[in-house]
This record gives sequence, C-alpha cells and structure tokens, in this order.
Amino acid sequence: MEEEQKEENVSQETKIEETKADEPESFDTKPRIRVKRSFINGTIIAVVFLVIGAVLGSFLIPSSGLAATPLAQGNTGDNAMSADAVGDKVIDYLNANFFSAQGMTAQLSNIEEQYGMYFVEFDVYQGEEVQGSLSVYATEDAKTMLVNAQVFDLDTALEQPEPEPSAEVQKSDKPEVELFVMSYCPYGTQMEKAVLPVVETLGDDIDFKLRFVYYAMHGETEVTEQTKQYCIQKEQNEKFVPYLSCFLKEGDTEACLAETEIDTALLEACVAAADTEFNITANLEDTASYLSGQFPLFDVDAVANAAYGVGGSPTLVINGTTVSVNRTPAAVLDSVCAAFNNAPEACAAELSTETPASGFGYEGTGTGNGSCS
Repeated sequence: MEEEQKEENVSQETKIEETKADEPESFDTKPRIRVKRSFINGTIIAVVFLVIGAVLGSFLIPSSGLAATPLAQGNTGDNAMSADAVGDKVIDYLNANFFSAQGMTAQLSNIEEQYGMYFVEFDVYQGEEVQGSLSVYATEDAKTMLVNAQVFDLDTALEQPEPEPSAEVQKSDKPEVELFVMSYCPYGTQMEKAVLPVVETLGDDIDFKLRFVYYAMHGETEVTEQTKQYCIQKEQNEKFVPYLSCFLKEGDTEACLAETEIDTALLEACVAAADTEFNITANLEDTASYLSGQFPLFDVDAVANAAYGVGGSPTLVINGTTVSVNRTPAAVLDSVCAAFNNAPEACAAELSTETPASGFGYEGTGTGNGSCS
C-alpha cells in the first residue's frame, strides 16, 4: 500500500511539472532597468538617476491622480498598430512628459511582441552620451503604457501641480530681483526666458541680478559658462542681457560672445581674477569637496545662497523674499510690479502668458514646476 502511495505522489508531481512547462511565463509588470553610470566632464549627472531610478519607478506615478487600473493583455485586431508606430508614440510620450524637461532624450533601441503587448526598450541620452537603458510595456493599440503596475494614457499629457503660494514680498521704490540658476539646467533656462522680457520691460526701474546656485550639476562646461556670465554681468553689464538672450537660443557661447561684441580681453582678465577669488578651478579639481560626492561647488554667490537658503535651479527672490510664480513673463511681471511702492507705467505692459519650453530655444511651450536640485 505504501509503495502504491509513493507511486501516486510521483505521478502527481510529474503532472504538475508538465503543466508548468506548458504554461507561459508570468507577465512581468516591472520595467527592466539596466542603469549604466556615465560621466560628463567628470560629474555624474544625478538628474539622470532621478529619472531612471525614480521616475520610471515612482515619479512616473502621475501626481494628477491618474488611476492605476487593470490592464487587459492584448489589443489585437483592427485596433493593433505596427511596432514602429507604437514605439514612436511611447518615445514621444516619455520625452514630452519626462525626459525633455530634464534636458535628456529617450531613443528607441528595440521593440518586440510579448504576451500580446509590445515590450519597448530605449536608451536615455544627455547630449550624445547614453545615461541608461530602460524598458516598458505598451498595448498594441498604442493607447496605454505600463510601468510598475501603473497605467498611463498615451493620449493624455500628465498634469503638473500648481506652484505653492508665495510669501508676502516687502515693497520698495526699486525692487531687487535675483534669479538663481545653473546655466545648463533646463528649468533654469526656462525661467530665464520668462524673466528676461520683464527685465527688458522694466529696465532701470528694477535692480536685476542673475546669480548662480552654489553647486554645479552639469560639469566643467557649466562652471566655465557661469564664470563668464558672472564676469560679463559684473564688468560689461550693458551687454549682459543681450548675451544671455543669445545664449538661451542654442547655448553657443562663442557665437554669442561675437554677436554681442564682448570685450574678450576684459572677460579673460575677469575670469582669471574670479578663479582666484572664488577658488573655481580648485573646487572643480577637489573632488573630495563635491556636494554629495558628485557636484563641484561654485562659490561666486555663496553668501547670497546661504542668506536665502537656495537649494536648486531656478530660485526667484524679490526684495529678499523667495517667491514661487508661474513661469510666464506675464506672471513674473505681476509679481515684480507688486513689489513696487508705486508701480511704473511699464507694469501695464502685456507680456506673454505662455510658459516657455525648458532647455535652450525659444520655440514651443512647456510646464513650469521642475528644478535641478
């Protein structure tokens, strides 16, 4: 009897194993993340790991309240789209909602059918450097994307939260407007494009200063550019706004120096003096002093950073108070004009109510709540 029971158990185990072999692999709802660390000018681009490690893990969970719903596997039939079409739509969605604002670009590397869906693999670039590789699932009708069991409607852009109300700003006869940025931060350049029309409109009625966050997230190129901008503003101030307006087009330093007729000899002398005064090269070379072990310190505005508790790019300060405003020229103008004891006639100017696109270039619009920090 005992032998018969053993034979029966063995038979059942064999059947179970055969059944498992016939079953398809379980559907994996988690994106397959393969992060490759790379260096640009000796600095790890932390924002890449924010996007790769957190965005497609938790940050991709929309703050707008898009509900996670069960995803039916397979959308075949008349609604199915080609692999190329689905891949293009997924990449466009990721770039528009996540990567472009970070100054990065997702590019399709592979797409294949799995479990009645498309498995989409892509690389994330900053400039020409690959920062990491990611993958997501998308339905064959290109309607939805699945990331970490969250479903995203590929036909609906993610909403951005409204900025928090600003603290009350003290009024003055000539408001002091200070904008803290990192010169290659896409959010910083976005805010600069919102602030410059206000600076041009109000002119000498305000005291405007472009300042720099006390650390640089975008390597030696950023450190070098910021030192030049610091010096142009300090010693050739009448050319600073035209230079910055030019730089925001494409980030082409040399072309803008020529276009705005910057005195390069004067600039080089100032850069050398600033390097000595603020230990710019020394901080760049002293990796032990890097913030979080990743970002070189940039001390030209260290005192102001400490005074206002600046923690990222962009940070707007009006009459000594850090404010949060919509990143449109019209909204910035309203905030600055509210800080006058007696607002000048220029405050009646009608400026754009559109949020500039992040990064370089004046074309297109964007959303305005991100920061490099």
